[in-house]
Amino acid sequence: MRAKDQSFRLREASFMTKRLKALTFMLVFAVAFTSMGFLASPAEAAVNNVKLYSALLSYRDANSKNITINVEVDNIGASKAVAIAASGNGGQTWSEIPAAYDSAASATTELWKMTSFIMNNESVMFKIKYTVNGQTYWDTNNGKNYIIGSGSGDAVKPRSVKLSGAKLTYRDASTKHVDVNVKVDNLAGTNKQVFVVSTTNGGQTWSEIPAAYDKAGSTTTDIWTLRSFIGNNENAEFKLKYVVDGQTYWDANYSQNYYIGKDYGDEVSGNTVQADEFSYTPLRGAVQVTANWETSYALKSDGTVVVWGSSENNTIWNFLTEFPDVVAYRPIKMSGLYGVSKINVGYNALVAVKTDGTVWGRNISYGAGDTNHYSLRQLPNISGVKDADTSSYSTSGHTLFVKTDGTVWGVGNNYSGQLGVGNSAPYSTPVQVQGLTNVKSVIAKKDSSLALKNDGTVWAWGDNAHGQLGTGNTQGTYSPTQSVGLSNIVELNSSTVQYGSLRIARKADGTVWTWGGGVTTPTQVSGLTGVTSVAAGSYHYIAVKSDGTVWTWGENSRGQLGNGTTVDSSVPQQVKGISKVKTVGAGEYHSLAMREDGTVMAWGFGQTGQLGNGSKLSRLTPVVVGTDAKLPYDTVEWNNQTPSTPLHLSVRSKTNTSVNLTWHTSLDDTGIQRYEVYQNGALYNSTTERAIYSSFAVTDLTPNQTYTFAVVAVDTAGNRSSVSNPVTVTTNASTTVNPAATVYYKLPAGWTQAYMHYRLSSGATWTNTPGIKMRPSEIPGYWKLDADLGAAAGTYIFEAIFNNGAGTWDINSGQYYKSFYVGYSTVANGTVSGGTPLR
Repeated sequence: MRAKDQSFRLREASFMTKRLKALTFMLVFAVAFTSMGFLASPAEAAVNNVKLYSALLSYRDANSKNITINVEVDNIGASKAVAIAASGNGGQTWSEIPAAYDSAASATTELWKMTSFIMNNESVMFKIKYTVNGQTYWDTNNGKNYIIGSGSGDAVKPRSVKLSGAKLTYRDASTKHVDVNVKVDNLAGTNKQVFVVSTTNGGQTWSEIPAAYDKAGSTTTDIWTLRSFIGNNENAEFKLKYVVDGQTYWDANYSQNYYIGKDYGDEVSGNTVQADEFSYTPLRGAVQVTANWETSYALKSDGTVVVWGSSENNTIWNFLTEFPDVVAYRPIKMSGLYGVSKINVGYNALVAVKTDGTVWGRNISYGAGDTNHYSLRQLPNISGVKDADTSSYSTSGHTLFVKTDGTVWGVGNNYSGQLGVGNSAPYSTPVQVQGLTNVKSVIAKKDSSLALKNDGTVWAWGDNAHGQLGTGNTQGTYSPTQSVGLSNIVELNSSTVQYGSLRIARKADGTVWTWGGGVTTPTQVSGLTGVTSVAAGSYHYIAVKSDGTVWTWGENSRGQLGNGTTVDSSVPQQVKGISKVKTVGAGEYHSLAMREDGTVMAWGFGQTGQLGNGSKLSRLTPVVVGTDAKLPYDTVEWNNQTPSTPLHLSVRSKTNTSVNLTWHTSLDDTGIQRYEVYQNGALYNSTTERAIYSSFAVTDLTPNQTYTFAVVAVDTAGNRSSVSNPVTVTTNASTTVNPAATVYYKLPAGWTQAYMHYRLSSGATWTNTPGIKMRPSEIPGYWKLDADLGAAAGTYIFEAIFNNGAGTWDINSGQYYKSFYVGYSTVANGTVSGGTPLR
């Protein structure tokens, strides 16, 4: 169990590893190939030198299929070669397979062909390489590559249809023209027709409207046009259909469709959109949205719950026997949940209140000894509930319940008094919170709790290190205490992630108040009125006004503010391209908005599918969350987009011989593989750390010496970001400053707290028994202690043993724990390791 927990927060890296391993590579080629390792993903050719004509699978035998790939290329140049760069394991390794000249396709183009085979249960990803007179051109399907095989169909179609433009023009007082221009290949087939498949009532009904041939777009393409109209107060949603010789091709804007109208603007630009084989419909019928770290949820009007995003640490996995995958890129229904009236989430847990007053949960622990938390289950010993919330993450955390009589009950961890019962003992059976009645709703986050009463007052208890209780100080409390300056509150919300401490409240008059994150007293958000719904992410806030507009402020490193940039904002800014919003939700780095018609839009970080847009692509502006039963969940996307630049590189701490650097993680659609740390312009080392703020310890430095550091992000496709801001630091003089260490200790099963009893090698004097009390850390399962290491002389820096404060000791099988590291150390499984603590 310890080994599993140690990798608990390896986020993007562990996700990608699991995704790639899931695609077992058994591709067998009938021709020789050259091993290429990781291929760089070059930009698309600026001219039409190479293009996929078709790719088909045909029956070969009981175990395999023939794969035939036809490539159309210009017949210019004397020395030409066409190759297929293929991968059967999601891009871990690539092979270059030569194609052969087949025939002339036209007066200016040639067809080249490659034939091999794959196993029946497999898929292969490929891109096309064309070399003429030493110049290389590529077709990588606009950076997405082509995928063929199991789960993705037996044919990859050519880029036959593409939106060239769509525009609204004035018609009369009540309607507007819709002019749609479609660009299609004129290379094959004599019987062709283009349709615009559209809806103006949110997908309830669809119409197929034929387009007419207009003109030649080039020597190889045609332009087709359509003129229709919609009402001035309407929206149109459409996708394109192209039928040639009985074969149908689609362009559905990467499964998101196209939108035009009063809520989306008067023009749709589609010049870079390629053909999309998969049909798409928006998620509908939502009545509530919420999110945690990497996962999004929606409660539907029929009482069912849908989920999309990461199932890392079994967040959603065991709900879905039909989709046993690490990531759901589209909303899928949670099996076993029905009749639900309200949902809330913890770090990676879900709590659902049903209309019958029972509570169901996933990843919710009732304390030590509870081994049933991974399964979706009815939570025991509690009924008659109208609201619930949880901070749970696997075996840790606490859960609060509001009964219909207005009393509050809690269960689980209680080391900071977050259960509100006057002590710090954990409870495995729900216990009533002292002195609280007439409660409307509760917040259970990290190691603190809040309650909103029906009289509009807010009460809080537990840890208060970041001012999250709103009591005007940082003093924690074991019993409910009224938050200051808050009255007539009608809605209370909070960060949902495990370490979140931001709080937001809405008053009956439409004003918004925030606290936490270092602010101890609730403060009104200036210039924001008429608000009807609020939410808080890790470091950002969202609000909905009565006119249906959405306003965001706070950190924006992943585009979570939805303003088209990654620039932070200390004041509320309106989110563009979205209207008629009813309520909102927020994850760590992404945001959700539920519209009045029950559709959902999302924006921000999308690496684990939490935007529900069918991919891992992050978005700086809102996209529609959609459902698609045909979409293959084993599709791995690959492209050549460079990661965003690491931000806010700074020095967290330093000694005479070491410097601890921190920076804000980069944004990338395929995931960051590593960060390279540069010292005085030369590569020092790299790290795959995945914390909120990535960090790295540079050691073996010279005392009283000045150094300059910078960081570069490298993604899983090998693309490199720009260099971060440089930071210059001078190490401490060795004679004046003692080194320090932050020790992370893995809490053994059954322990609810930890003490570190240690001695320094320089003095060989132990601390007083039981030692120094450690505190819960930001890493699930670990407690930590910052220790002054004195002169740190001798053969080791410190020697330590640990205990639970009640007579139970961990002495490492009599060997004690010895550390040779300055900076961060992690103690787990009988070892001490240096550098960044395990996540």
